[in-house]
Amino acid sequence: MLWEELKKELFQDEVLKLAFDAGELKIKIIKELMLYLKKNNMTQEQFSEKIGVKQQVISKFVKGEINPRFDFVAKILILLKADIDFQEPKKIKNCTNSSHEVKA
Repeated sequence: MLWEELKKELFQDEVLKLAFDAGELKIKIIKELMLYLKKNNMTQEQFSEKIGVKQQVISKFVKGEINPRFDFVAKILILLKADIDFQEPKKIKNCTNSSHEVKA
């Protein structure tokens, strides 16, 4: 069975599909954070100071080891100057001028 066929079958369960989409969105945010750090020649330590957390929290988030609270993610999105289009909720645009779409 091909991945697309399996995904279509599995995603008939809306809760499973939502969980998958949320995971995809988290990955996109992490990628954008890494691009932001690189583009701005900034360390995790420097970024962590800007949002009021310890560097270890940023490190664990980037590694996917934690599921942070909404305010943590909101601060990241604000600093990334993320533009979230609620008319198209699966798209996030930010300061890197890239657009990511969470695919179902």
